[in-house]
Amino acid sequence: MKFICISLLTCLICLRAESQTFGELYDGTAIDTGIVINLGSLSFKADSTKLIDPESQLILDSLFHFLEKYPKVSVEIRGHTSSGPPGGTINLLYADNLSQARAEEVVWYLESRGITSGRLTAKGYGPRKPVSSNLIAEGRKKNQRVDIRITKIN
Repeated sequence: MKFICISLLTCLICLRAESQTFGELYDGTAIDTGIVINLGSLSFKADSTKLIDPESQLILDSLFHFLEKYPKVSVEIRGHTSSGPPGGTINLLYADNLSQARAEEVVWYLESRGITSGRLTAKGYGPRKPVSSNLIAEGRKKNQRVDIRITKIN
């Protein structure tokens, strides 16, 4: 698996590129189904679906422009949470619902800008797909994220 970072407007979006190619991203990086795009510092208020900073708006705008540029690309918007601090307990149903609601918030934003709903699906994974250790605060913050996976290229 190849790990690639590219710049879309003012934010960094990271790609894990696999297998065959289709199209090109803004810097010429090939895209294909299965690629995961981490939306970086897309930040929500604690226990909320509300975005907390202007940088998050720029990230969503970058995602919109990407999907606008590639109208044949369909994506799964994937919400994630951490498993909470060490020694704490997590309500999996709550974490699943929160991650689903955050993914749906991103889908709503993209649809409100004109991306057709048939190209977008929302899925909340709760704490099941961590990218970092939940033992430290920095790792938990990395796990509380939204990313997209390219699911189809027509």
